[in-house]
Amino acid sequence: MAGTKTYLENACPSGNFTFQALPFPNHTDAWVLRDIPERKVIRDWFKQVLKEKSQQGAEGDAAKRTGW
Repeated sequence: MAGTKTYLENACPSGNFTFQALPFPNHTDAWVLRDIPERKVIRDWFKQVLKEKSQQGAEGDAAKRTGW
């Protein structure tokens, strides 16, 4: 993971990255289907992002209706 982290930090210094080690080697994208603590972390993060985006959208809609 260290090589990937270094690459991404150099390629996109302003990126907002979080790196999470997984408890097994040579994983694929199927890791999100496993019932592991790392899956809960990513799902909780995703729910929070969706909630924030939804709130931002609602605030923008309200501003359009009131002319702000």
